[in-house]
Amino acid sequence: MSGGDRLSTRTEAVAAVQHRLERAAAGDRAAVTDTGALADAADLAGWAEPDRLDTEVVHLLAALHWLRLQFLPEGEHAADARSAVAWFARLLPWRPGAVPPALLPTLAEHAPPAGDGITDWQDEARRLLDDPDAAGHLALADRAVRLLRRALAATDHGDPDRLGLLADLGTALFQRFRRSGDLDDITAAVDAMTSVLDHAPPEDPELPRILSNLGAMLRMRFARTGLAADGAAAVDRLRASVDRTPPDDPSRATRLSNLGNALHSRFTRFGDPADIHAAVAAGRHAAELAPAGHPDRARILANLGNALQRRFELTGDMQDLTAAVAAGRAAVESTPAGHLDRPGRQASLANTLLTRFLRTGDRDDLDDAIATGGEAVAAADGHPNSGMYLSNLGTAFQVRFDWAGQLADLSTAVDLLRRAVSATPPDHVDRPARLSNLSTAYSTRASRTGDPADVDAAVAALREAFGAIPADHPDRPGIMSNLANVLWRRFSTSGESADLAEAVDLLGAAVAATPPDHTDRALYCSNLGNALRDRFSRTADPADIAGAVDAGTEAVRRTPTDHASRPVYLTNLSNALRDRFEHAVDPADLTAAIEVSREATVLTAADHPDRAGRLLNLANALWARFEWSGDRADVDATITLSAEAAGLTPRDHPARAGRLCNLANALLARSDRGGDPRDLAEAARHFAEGLGLETATPAWRVRCGVGLARLAADRGDWETAGPAWETVLSLLPLVVDRGLSRSDRQHNLRAFATVSTGAAAAALALGRPGQAWQALEQGRGVLLGQALDTSADHGLRRQHPGLAQEMSRVRALLNDESVSSPDIRRQARRDWEVLTRTLRTKAGYERFGELPTTGELRAAAGGGTVVALNVTAWRCDALLVSGDGVDTCPLPDLTGADAVARAQELLTAVRRPDWTTNPVMSDVLAWLWDTTVEPILAHLGHFTAPDGELPRVWWLATGPLSVLPIHAAGRHGGAAGGTALDRVVSSYAPTVRLLARARGRLSVRDVVRLDLPDAYLAFLSACTTAFGGTALLDESIHIASAFQAAGFAHVVGTLWEVDDHYGLEFAQRVYGQVTSGTTTANAVHRAARAARDRYPNNPHLWASHIHLGP
Repeated sequence: MSGGDRLSTRTEAVAAVQHRLERAAAGDRAAVTDTGALADAADLAGWAEPDRLDTEVVHLLAALHWLRLQFLPEGEHAADARSAVAWFARLLPWRPGAVPPALLPTLAEHAPPAGDGITDWQDEARRLLDDPDAAGHLALADRAVRLLRRALAATDHGDPDRLGLLADLGTALFQRFRRSGDLDDITAAVDAMTSVLDHAPPEDPELPRILSNLGAMLRMRFARTGLAADGAAAVDRLRASVDRTPPDDPSRATRLSNLGNALHSRFTRFGDPADIHAAVAAGRHAAELAPAGHPDRARILANLGNALQRRFELTGDMQDLTAAVAAGRAAVESTPAGHLDRPGRQASLANTLLTRFLRTGDRDDLDDAIATGGEAVAAADGHPNSGMYLSNLGTAFQVRFDWAGQLADLSTAVDLLRRAVSATPPDHVDRPARLSNLSTAYSTRASRTGDPADVDAAVAALREAFGAIPADHPDRPGIMSNLANVLWRRFSTSGESADLAEAVDLLGAAVAATPPDHTDRALYCSNLGNALRDRFSRTADPADIAGAVDAGTEAVRRTPTDHASRPVYLTNLSNALRDRFEHAVDPADLTAAIEVSREATVLTAADHPDRAGRLLNLANALWARFEWSGDRADVDATITLSAEAAGLTPRDHPARAGRLCNLANALLARSDRGGDPRDLAEAARHFAEGLGLETATPAWRVRCGVGLARLAADRGDWETAGPAWETVLSLLPLVVDRGLSRSDRQHNLRAFATVSTGAAAAALALGRPGQAWQALEQGRGVLLGQALDTSADHGLRRQHPGLAQEMSRVRALLNDESVSSPDIRRQARRDWEVLTRTLRTKAGYERFGELPTTGELRAAAGGGTVVALNVTAWRCDALLVSGDGVDTCPLPDLTGADAVARAQELLTAVRRPDWTTNPVMSDVLAWLWDTTVEPILAHLGHFTAPDGELPRVWWLATGPLSVLPIHAAGRHGGAAGGTALDRVVSSYAPTVRLLARARGRLSVRDVVRLDLPDAYLAFLSACTTAFGGTALLDESIHIASAFQAAGFAHVVGTLWEVDDHYGLEFAQRVYGQVTSGTTTANAVHRAARAARDRYPNNPHLWASHIHLGP
């Protein structure tokens, strides 16, 4: 060295550069960018001998030039970049952890090795794998594998050092698999270590280590692929390793832990409880042998925590869960930041904390789980296990959404779970579980937004998971349960009974496949009970409700009193017990329902979001007892609880309308039993609010509207009743969604029978007969009208598929009560109105959803009169429409109660074996004449039997009159002309709309299911072909109307079974008349009159046949 101011010793040169680096770390950039820094670097470089590596000198020089590269402006640091790369390239083989991560991929591939010999390459590979500061870098594992393969290629097969190289290669491949997830690496690692084991002498002191490493590799491959042979071999090798390790060997603890880990993995795949108990025992023994300071203590604690959590999931023992949290937390705290295994241990701790939250409801555990899991995800970007970390964190965010309702948490959950599935290879053993978690998030989001696409995506994800998980996998019941829940949810939205049937089957299988002492069995049982209860509401099968009670009882019995889910299971059981009481009327069921529901409310905190629902559930149970016993105290309690539930429900919550409806009905019941006069006014106020809630489902709005309208009609307040009925009618098409099967739509419609007749009665009371006709057309024959529109629906989907799809989506959203966002529900309502207006701009859809005009009604009457018989509890009227206009005829002698009684008499009589000689038929026909038909014919001017052709009348019956033979009314055997058969030719029409279409002869495009362009007459002689049952009297759904909808202009059917001989005689007479040129209506009329004249005392013969058509 020359110059008096230059440093000359190595110590001084090192100190100078170190000082500059320390100043730069403190914020003084000039310490490394000024010209003196380069001088000091040059001075220190003089001590870096080319033939001997001085790692301290090389590291200081590399660090100085690296900092200058970061701090100097672009264009001034090219020389520093070259110097930094050169110095780090010399350093990498010896201290890989000191190299900046940005340089590792390039330097690991191109830097020269530490030497030129086999031992040099092996030693460098070990340093690359063992440097704790370099752990987790795939590029270093790649370099180690290349070096060891080069060393093996240069080693003779008989060389005694070859086994050591092969063992190191297996370790390097294993480490690379842990970073890359490449199955080829773990397979090659297993092959290498198996070869080492096969060639190792029995007395080799390294045998326990070889067995342990091979066992760990087999366990890792088993965890990835689920192959049973790998799981068994892993346990065998690790057990042999432990057996060969002396008790005082420090490695015994690690090998015991590895054995426990393998047993845990095998339990996860096959579910044998003995494996998880043995895993916990091995893990605890390992922890006892690994005191503080043991190099593997963190790994041992992490493995123990995971096994304890898994055993808790099997047994529900809280001591295991508490110990799992403690072990997992200690493992994380013992693992330094940046360590390859820290993210995995954080993810495991987060999962354990989430499990404890779900058991105890402690919010701190949930927040801690999210924070810890978030750190794991952030630190493991690109790691092969990132799919697991993402899935666990996504699940935690979803749970927090379920608990707190913050939409941001749900959005984060969906994003994380999507990323988790994307990061999981198709053949990964954990892919089904991650798909299941994603499905749950989709389903949860659908409950918030109402988007059917999310529900369908949830079903698709779970079907993929279900198809991929082995039949004997212990997680398969969970997948089945999740799929069932999503299908059940889709059923609750759409009402599609096939989804419910599949859900019941899946849940039954999940329960059957779950051991009695498994912690998830209670959940599966409760879900099964709910699904069976829903199916019972459709089928009334006693086996379903009995199964629902049994499953719900087991769920409660298996759930500790302090479990967070116990109130949920209690509520579900209460509902099932109440339903069984209503079916079988066993007071013990009702008492039990009240008791368990009361316990559920006691266990629910005052600020819990489900408190309102549980209060209402208790109110419903008390209401059921009130209806059974009439105890005033029960209805008072029902009102108190319902009012509290409604008070806890925000005004824009979709469930508010239902809760207001229940409260109003209870107030009405108390009023009927001498309650406070103010009860009626309060009930009307609640009904009115529920009807006006646009955020509620159409079904609950309709129920509120019906309640309001009926209450107003009872008081004669038609000004209130009329608008309420109008709103109800406008909502009815949304309730009976065309996307459902006909049986499902029938089920929905039963709850709203008599809407059209009530609306028509209100319109008549207000002096609006045209509006009354529109109400009948709008509310009657909803299902038949939808059948007629089937071709139009197909055309819409074909011509405007986007519009059709959007209308279907919005309709489904409006019907989904679980969509809790008021803004979304309001927007959906606005969207429906916009879509309807848009559709009316399309050719052929100009009158979509609009009511028939008076002109259209008059045209349908042709040359006769269409008579609608409107029967209600408040008034009974005939609505008349002819070519002359619209008219009405009050029927003061007809009452709704009498009509029900007479219809019941007839229906009872026709089921009796002696009914053909029973006078009931003649009595009913005479009553029908006196109260209904004769006043109408007189109003029309048909006083006597006219000469010549008889006038035509089409009867459109409602309510109980729908089952009576109106065309045969009269006092037969009395004075001439005292019957309908003597004065008019009668036909029937399910709706005016169908009559009008029959006049125009449906084209091929119009038929519902058949291609019958030349159809004219269908004569149906089977039993009751014109009787559709009593559940939906205003729907006119029977074989005769179906044939007419299918394209037949004229249909002849029967209201009840007729004698075969007489039926043949009647048919021959009708066909003979028709082929002679007589109109079908006249042919049927003449055949009936002839039969009446021949068998005047046997109306059961000639009153059954009816005609439908123009």
